[in-house]
Amino acid sequence: MIQFSFYASGGSGADGLSLTALDSSRMSGFVGELGGGLGYKGLPGWSVEIDTYYNAEYADPTPQDHVSFHLDGNVQTPLLWAALPEMEDGAWHEMSVSVTGSTVLVDVDGVNYINGTVSGITAFPAYVGFSASTGALTNSHLIDALEVTRSVCEGG
Repeated sequence: MIQFSFYASGGSGADGLSLTALDSSRMSGFVGELGGGLGYKGLPGWSVEIDTYYNAEYADPTPQDHVSFHLDGNVQTPLLWAALPEMEDGAWHEMSVSVTGSTVLVDVDGVNYINGTVSGITAFPAYVGFSASTGALTNSHLIDALEVTRSVCEGG
């Protein structure tokens, strides 16, 4: 399980942030596409994004802030997603992510938003990290209190 606090605010607003488990056996770099790609587009592994800006060209599932789960940097195809309340509110938010076998659990501020199954998740050696982007706008995206309590790339 991965737990952390995040902050997204302080600017003109956009685009969001992501937690990515980058498959080190298939990677060719550490940086994905910026802007609506949130810095993980095109990277192998899985990502959980907090998206705070609607990008129609990236096929965002809703104009609301949302959390979503993606495989292999495919930002246009969220495999699981849920709408969130406003995240660019100047407050710190708590998030926990667990990917065990094919089960994905994501809680934000103590509320479970994603509890689903994704086929195609396999175990892999990983680098775990964060990315964020703003496109042509501005914002601060901060991470604090990171805690990893067990293996995060268990396959099933």
